Amino acid sequence: MDFSLFIKDFENRFQGISTERKETLHGIGKAIIKQHLLANEVSLNFVCTHNSRRSQAAQLLCNEISASLELPYLKAYSAGTEKTAFHSNMLEAFQSLGFVFRRAEQGWIFANGANPDLRYFSKTVQSPSLPDTFIAIMVCDDANENCPYIPNAIGRFGLPFTDPKFADFEADPSYAYVETIHTIGTEVSYLLNFVKQHK
Repeated sequence: MDFSLFIKDFENRFQGISTERKETLHGIGKAIIKQHLLANEVSLNFVCTHNSRRSQAAQLLCNEISASLELPYLKAYSAGTEKTAFHSNMLEAFQSLGFVFRRAEQGWIFANGANPDLRYFSKTVQSPSLPDTFIAIMVCDDANENCPYIPNAIGRFGLPFTDPKFADFEADPSYAYVETIHTIGTEVSYLLNFVKQHK
């Protein structure tokens, strides 16, 4: 797949991001830049309740976009307040867009991405697989409200996205999941472009 086409599509959507959201993304970007001045690597941890839909999508897209923008020091992770699984509807939505996954011993591997060794699986914020320190980005209101303390977080930001699970019981839920991928990808792309331009 040509991920550059997704990058271009995300960039074409920047004008649709609200001023309020841009201010939040600028705040996260400044925290990333500040941390990069202090350390060789910067880790982002996208946190949601079940670590199954939005947080997984944000982790995957962030890793791919940072590779495309040549930000090798930036690594993305995801976690939840509960452990479930990478939701099948989100996997299928990615696959419908040309993303290829294969089963791993634990979770899934995005086989045709820039980081083919990374595994995507559900875990809690206490998981030993997470880095020692990271910037936490709360992608759902529930986790933001009910998880006041994130272990090892050196910064915390609320960036909620609409949960596509509302479409799970419809005949074809893919439209909601694909739109979620585009929305998250657009804002993550905006964030990382801000970092690249201001670091």
